[in-house]
Amino acid sequence: MLKFSSTHSAIPEFEQAVNAIFKQLQTINNLVKISFFTGVHSGCNPDQQKAIIARYAQSTLDLVHTGIPLIEQKPLGCSVSVEYATYEGDGTICQKHDKGLDYILIEEKGKRLLILNGISASNTLTLEEQAKAAFDALRFILKKTGFPLNSIARQWNYIPGIIAFDKGIQNYQAFNDVRSRVYNTTSWPSGYPAATGIGIDGQQLIIDILAVEGYATQAISNRKQIDAHEYSANVLLGHSSLKTSPKFERAKAAVSGSYGMLFISGTAAINGEESDIADIRQQTLLTLEHIELLCSSLDNESMRIQQLRVYIRQKEDFDQVQKICHEHYPDAAIIFVQADVCRDELLVEIEAFATFEV
Repeated sequence: MLKFSSTHSAIPEFEQAVNAIFKQLQTINNLVKISFFTGVHSGCNPDQQKAIIARYAQSTLDLVHTGIPLIEQKPLGCSVSVEYATYEGDGTICQKHDKGLDYILIEEKGKRLLILNGISASNTLTLEEQAKAAFDALRFILKKTGFPLNSIARQWNYIPGIIAFDKGIQNYQAFNDVRSRVYNTTSWPSGYPAATGIGIDGQQLIIDILAVEGYATQAISNRKQIDAHEYSANVLLGHSSLKTSPKFERAKAAVSGSYGMLFISGTAAINGEESDIADIRQQTLLTLEHIELLCSSLDNESMRIQQLRVYIRQKEDFDQVQKICHEHYPDAAIIFVQADVCRDELLVEIEAFATFEV
C-alpha cells in the first residue's frame, strides 16, 4: 500500500531549504514518489533549482536518477513544499531509468505498481505538441514495463497557462483533446484514471502517473456532479475541432487484499457541470462536501483522508481556505499552493488521498 504525506520549509534561501527537507526525507524508509513545489527564488532559476534537488537527492538518498519533478506553483505559508509517498508492504522496489525517464516499479506477489514522474517535452513546442510528446513517452514506459494503458489509476497533469488561449484554442482544451485521442485507443472497463489538471507558472507541461496491475479498481462518481468525461460542449471552451471532454473519474479506488486506496481527483465547487458560486468560503466548503461524498460512496467506516493538496487561485484567500481545511481534516498532511484552476470562476481546487480497510 502507498501512503502520502508532505513536509515544508520556511527557509527563504532555496538551497538551504532543500538541504533541510532532504535531511527529513533521509529518515523516511521506502520513499517511492517525491514532488517539489516551489516558486521564484532570488538568484535561482528553475534549471538551477532542479540541479540542486538532483544533487541532494543523490548525496542524501542515493538516488542517481531522481525522477523528482519541480512543480512551479508557489507554496503558501512556506517557501518550499514537498509531497512524498512511501510504500508499505513486502514487495520489491526497483528504480528504473530509460530514455531520460525515471520510474519506480514495485513488484508484489501477483501485483505491481508503476510510478512514473516528470514526463515532459521541450517548452519550445506548443502545448498540443508537448502533450503529444509526453503521452508518447508515457506509452513507451507502459509498453516497456508491460502495463496496459488502462492500468493508469492516478494521473497528475501540470499545464502551463491552463486557461490561456492559443489561436482560439484553450490550453486545457488542447490537452484534453490529445488525452482523448490517446485514451480512445483502448477500453476502460473500470473507468478512466482519477486525475488533476492544474495550472503552473512555468512553460513546460509535466505529467505524473501511477499505474496498478493485479489490484481491483473501481471508478467512483459523485451524485451531485456530472462525471467530467460526460460534460457537454457548453462548458468546454475554445474552437478546437475535437472539443472533447476531460477523460477522468471523480475518484478511483484500488483494492488489494485487506486494504484499499482512494485517489480523489482535483475537485472544485461544481454542481452538475456548472460553477456559479463566487464566494471563496462557499466554494471551499462545497469542494470539501464533494470530497466527503466521494469517500462515503464506498460505505466504509475505516475510510481515512491522509493527504490533501489545495490549489488556491488568489493568495489573499489562503488564510480562509487554510482554516477551513484544517478544521475539516486536522490530522491530514496538507500542501497549499497558488495555481490557476481550469475555469476562470473557480477560486480553489482540492485533491485528496485516502486509505481504507476491506
